[in-house]
Amino acid sequence: MKSAKKWGPIAVATLLLISGFQNCSPVAFKESEEMLASEKGIVETKKKRCDLENKNEGDLWMSQAGQERELIACTVGVGNQFNVYNLAKEYTCTNGSAVLTGRSERLPAGKEGLCDLNCGNHLNGELWFMDLGTSKETVACPTSINQTSLLTFANSAQYKCTNAVASATGVVEKKKISETPCPVLTFNDQDNQATLAYEDVIKDSDADYDDFVSNVKVIETYSSVGELTKIMIEYAARKKEAGYKHQLIGVFDGTVRGRGGFVSNQAWYKSEPMFAGNAKIKFEQFQGSALINSVDNVPKNADLVIFDDTTAAVKNQLVSRITITDIDGKSNLLSVRKGLSIKRYRSLLYVPAQGGVAAGYDIDISDINPSSYDNTGKSLAFFVPVNWKTPISQTSILLAYPDFSVHTKFMKDSITNPNLVESDQGKYWYKNVVNKYVN
Repeated sequence: MKSAKKWGPIAVATLLLISGFQNCSPVAFKESEEMLASEKGIVETKKKRCDLENKNEGDLWMSQAGQERELIACTVGVGNQFNVYNLAKEYTCTNGSAVLTGRSERLPAGKEGLCDLNCGNHLNGELWFMDLGTSKETVACPTSINQTSLLTFANSAQYKCTNAVASATGVVEKKKISETPCPVLTFNDQDNQATLAYEDVIKDSDADYDDFVSNVKVIETYSSVGELTKIMIEYAARKKEAGYKHQLIGVFDGTVRGRGGFVSNQAWYKSEPMFAGNAKIKFEQFQGSALINSVDNVPKNADLVIFDDTTAAVKNQLVSRITITDIDGKSNLLSVRKGLSIKRYRSLLYVPAQGGVAAGYDIDISDINPSSYDNTGKSLAFFVPVNWKTPISQTSILLAYPDFSVHTKFMKDSITNPNLVESDQGKYWYKNVVNKYVN
């Protein structure tokens, strides 16, 4: 009979040890080892197999090991750049495993980041203007000896962006954005008006100057630096005693042309233009407060019909307004224009062919045109003050205003001698009035 095998303490311990190995695989030990190493700050490189790297025993090769970035502070512009390097380590194949040899490489792989050469929203090399706020100045009005104009300017300085640095170029802009108005220039008379008085017969006229009478208002507006900015002219039909049909005509460029196939008998004489250069001209006609006619963009180089029918104009108390804007101010300086001159405001009475008139003709203003006299030397049309009283119909002006002959002589003489200065007797001829001969 066989005896049973006995287990001693050593045998039991051995069994327990074997049992322990059965419950702890090599992988579990490896993980524990790596955890322990991690706690110590040491990371073991995972072993590479040579066959997976397509390497043979004893081969040497470089393997990518990451990248490294080196900071470069921008010396031109703002921001940061980085030099980028690829890192590689050398391996050798030993016993089927890839083993580090200790040799490494650091190879340039380009740059990252940007040195910004711009100045915020402004590109490198760009020019721009920076707002410096407003300023105010007080200047003397060119149209007055004692009034001033307050000017407001928008100021700005030019800057340039050079490699992220904005610097002033020294260029400064000063733009006028507003000004308080200076006094306008007008005919020097009450209500800023004068009167045009016409004879409509060019031979042996009765010189009563009531064939057609119109008030005329002229207002010239200048800027604080003396540039013409606006002209406003208003004609208000006041009186018509003649039986002939008329039209009132205006010109802008100093040349009378004609209308409706009629070539003006005054086309030969060119007067001073109303303004130099181009402008926007608008015509409006009113009956009371009602606008009854309006024309935009009236041409400068054509005759303008101010009143198509002088009889209807007086009957309906028509007012015609001409407004001139968008004027080239630098070509119309007050210092050159020498103030408001009636010689620029040329208006003619057109008498078309009709019963008693074989051929039509224009009657010009004697203050402007040297030919505007009848065969006896009497003026055919002229400017007078707004409150001028016309002679009684068919009564010569020389009876009503004895000094008118002095004024007539001056108008004729000033044509050949434009620097002639009129005497007070001639200038104020209308003040010496014989009341029994006027209306």
